Amino acid sequence: MSAWIISDLFTIGKNISGIMKKIIWNNHLTLVLIFRIARRFGLQNIKSINFATCSCLARCLTTFWNIFYIGRDKLFLKIPGNPISGPRLNFAEIYSKDGHLVYDDIMSSVLQLRREITEDVFSDKKLNVTELYPHAASRPSLRSFFEMQIGKDINTALCFAHYIRYRKDETNDDVLVLTWLDWSKHVKPYIKNMGIDVWEIKSGWLVELTLIVQVFLMFLLNITLTFKQFLISKLFSDSSAEEDRSRAIDKNLPKILAPYTMSILSYKRNCLPWLWDSELAKEKIVVLLSFNAVITKEEKDVAKSMGITLLREARCRKWLASFRNRSKCPSSSNEPLVWEPSGKYPGILFELLRDIGTIIKKTLFSTNRVMLRQLYIFMKAAYRIAYYKDFVLTNNIAVDINSEDSENVFLRALAMEECGGIMVSWERSIRFEYSHFLHNKYVHVEFVTGDYSLMALNEESNSKYIFKSGWINGSMLKDSEKEAELLRESLSISDKCLCIALFDEMWGDHILSRANVEGLYRALLKATLKNENYKLIIKSKKPHVIAAMSAEIHDLIKDAEKLGRCRILDTLQNVSTAALASNISVSLPSMAAFESILSGSRTVLFNYKKRNSDLFCQDDNFSNIIFEDLDELTASIDEFSRGLKPNLGDCSALLQKISPFQDNKAGERVGNYLSWFIEALNNGMDRDSALAMANDRFASMYDACVGSSTN
Repeated sequence: MSAWIISDLFTIGKNISGIMKKIIWNNHLTLVLIFRIARRFGLQNIKSINFATCSCLARCLTTFWNIFYIGRDKLFLKIPGNPISGPRLNFAEIYSKDGHLVYDDIMSSVLQLRREITEDVFSDKKLNVTELYPHAASRPSLRSFFEMQIGKDINTALCFAHYIRYRKDETNDDVLVLTWLDWSKHVKPYIKNMGIDVWEIKSGWLVELTLIVQVFLMFLLNITLTFKQFLISKLFSDSSAEEDRSRAIDKNLPKILAPYTMSILSYKRNCLPWLWDSELAKEKIVVLLSFNAVITKEEKDVAKSMGITLLREARCRKWLASFRNRSKCPSSSNEPLVWEPSGKYPGILFELLRDIGTIIKKTLFSTNRVMLRQLYIFMKAAYRIAYYKDFVLTNNIAVDINSEDSENVFLRALAMEECGGIMVSWERSIRFEYSHFLHNKYVHVEFVTGDYSLMALNEESNSKYIFKSGWINGSMLKDSEKEAELLRESLSISDKCLCIALFDEMWGDHILSRANVEGLYRALLKATLKNENYKLIIKSKKPHVIAAMSAEIHDLIKDAEKLGRCRILDTLQNVSTAALASNISVSLPSMAAFESILSGSRTVLFNYKKRNSDLFCQDDNFSNIIFEDLDELTASIDEFSRGLKPNLGDCSALLQKISPFQDNKAGERVGNYLSWFIEALNNGMDRDSALAMANDRFASMYDACVGSSTN
C-alpha cells in the first residue's frame, strides 16, 4: 500500500469555512473503495461516507475509525434498511414536482429499470444463464428470480439518488458512487438526468476475478454440502425420524401446500379463504410454518381433528451445519414436525450440482461479470431450492398456493416446476397502487379480484395464467353484518346519528409520516367532540399505530370515549364490520378502503400521498370520493350530515370494476379450481393436461373469469 494512501487516510480533517464538503453515497462499501474515495477527494474534504452494506474488512475499518478517531463527527455512516424496501431514509413528507410522494416515484423507477435491464441482459444469449439451464420448462421461473435480484441491486442506488435530489442541505456536495452491483450502464443515465454527481467505478479485471473466485468457492461449498448429505444418509440414518415422516405423509394422495399461513382457524377466513369457503377435502392440506412461527393450541387441535398436516420448516443454518437430519417432533407430541432434509435430499443436491456444472462448463473462463453474477446468485440459492424440492417430492405436493410476497416464493416456484406441480397465487390484499418488484412473481395460475387488480399491474405479468375470481374474503360479510348490528346497538346509534368509521395505516420512513395519520385522527375526533350527533368507530391497522401517537390524540380519544361517542375496535376485527355499522367510512389509501367499498358502504379517502388512481379519479368521482385536503374532507362530511351532499362516498359505480362478482363466493371458486386439478391428477393426467382441463372448466363456468396466457 502506497504511503500517500496511509497518510491521507489518517490525516485529521479540518472544517474550512465556505467550502462545500463532499457527502459520499454508496450501496456497498469495500476496503478498496474507501482507499479510492480517499485518493480522489481527500478525507479532509469529506463530511461523511454513507453506505447501505459493507464488506467484512470495510466493517472493521469503519468501526475502528468511528470509535477512535476523535475530534469530528462520524465519517462512516451505515444507513439501516434492507434490499427489498431500500435504505430507511425519510421520504414520508417529500413530494416530487408533480405532487406525488417521492417513494412512489422511486419504486416506479425501480420497476421500469429492472424490467429494462432484464430485457437487455436476457436478449443476449451469451449473457443469459437461464438459456443455459438444462430444464427448459423452469427457465421462466429462473428468469423471474434473476429479475427480482436485479430489482434488489438497483433499489438502494435509486433511493440514494432521489434522497440526494430532494434534500434541502445546501452546505454539502453530494456524490453517488455506482459500482458493478448497480448495473450502472442502465442506472447512470437515469441518475445523471436528475442532476446528481455520479462517480462510476471502473473496476475492470478485479471484479471479474473476484466473481470467478466467488463462483469457484461456492461450487466447492455445494460439493461439500452434497458429500456431507450423502454421508448423513448412509452413516447416520435415523429410523425414528423416518417413522415420524411416514406418519406425516400419505403418499397416495396429491397434497396442497399452504406455506407460512398466518392462521388455519375457520373464523379467520382471510388466511385460508379458498379452504373454508369450498368443499375441498381438509386431509389434502399441508401447512408449512416458518421456523419461528407461533401456533396456538386451538390451531393444533383443529388441524388434528380435520386431518390437516402441520409441518415446520427447519432453520437452514442448523441443517446445513448439522451432521444428522432429525425430522422429529419436539418433546411435546402436539407440536408440528420440523421437516429436516430426507433421504432424497443428497440426490436432489447432486442433480442441481450437475446442472450448475453444466452451466460452468459452458461459461468456463468467461469474464463477463453479468453472467458470473447470475451464476453466483443461483449457486447461493441452490441448497434452498433443493430443500423445497425434497419437501415437495417427499410429501407428494401437487399445488403450492400462497398470497405472500417474498424471495422464497421464487425459489419454491422453481422447485414446484421441476417436481411437476403448480404454483398458485391469490390476492389477499387489493393494492391501491402496484409498486414493488416482489409483487410480480412467477406462478402458474394467479387469481385476482377483478379489472382494477389487472389495471394496477402496470407491467407485463410473470404469471402464466390469470383469472378474475372476485373478492377472496367476501364470505366474511355474513359474519360482519351480525357484528355490525351489535356494534350499532352498543354505541346507541340512531337515525339521528352520523356514525363515521376511521381506517388508518402504518407509518414508516418511506411511505407515511405519523403527522399525516395523527392529522386525520385529530380532525375526526374534534368533529366528533364538537357535534353531539357524531359517533366514531376506529379500526386501526395494528395496535402500535394508536399506541405510538401523541398525548394529544390519546386525550381526544379518552374525551370522546367518556361521552360515549367513540369506540376503538380490536385490530383483529373485520374492516367490513366497522364499515357496515357506520354511515360513512374515512380511510387512508389502503386495503381497508377497498374492503369498505366492497361491503357496500359509503367510503371516502384522504389521499395524503396525492397518488394517482384512474379508478377513483374518473368522471365526477374525484370530488365525492377522494380528498387531498383534510379541511375539505371534514367540511364535506359536515355537509353530508346536513343532507347537503348526498353523493358523498357513493362508490357503487366502482364495485363492478373492483370485483366482477357480488356473490361473495370467490373462495369457493378458487377451492373448486384446486379440486379439479387434483382430481385430474388422480385420474392419471399429467401436470400440463390437468392444468389445461382446470383452466377450461373454470373459464366455461365463470364468464367473467377468462384465463389469459402471458408466457
